[in-house]
Amino acid sequence: MHPNSPPGSVFRTADDYERLLDGLDPAIVGFTPDVGHLAAGGMDPLAVIERHRNRVDHVHLKDIDGAGAWAPTGAGQIDFPSIVAHLRDTGYTGWVVFEDESPDAERDPDESVRRNGAYAREVLAPG
Repeated sequence: MHPNSPPGSVFRTADDYERLLDGLDPAIVGFTPDVGHLAAGGMDPLAVIERHRNRVDHVHLKDIDGAGAWAPTGAGQIDFPSIVAHLRDTGYTGWVVFEDESPDAERDPDESVRRNGAYAREVLAPG
């Protein structure tokens, strides 16, 4: 289950997520948090992941700036190192995927992939 934050989405806020996650059997339905959408919905991505860690089965790393616009990975307000450290420290072995939807990534997707790879190697991997 991968909720998101656009105004037309059914599940956008902390209350929406709690209702959804508390109402679905974790043995059947996993949780794929998209940290950018969590932040856009007014939530602390790390706190949500910590609360529902037992059902996290895939993670999308997407950054957002203070105005609510998608930002290049590492240039916004998301604390990716803390999120990745928590996943590592709790034995997470699933996928973590960069999802850069910033204007820079739209203009030059190849450069975005290179930049995200460098961020993963230089910032996330050492931790």
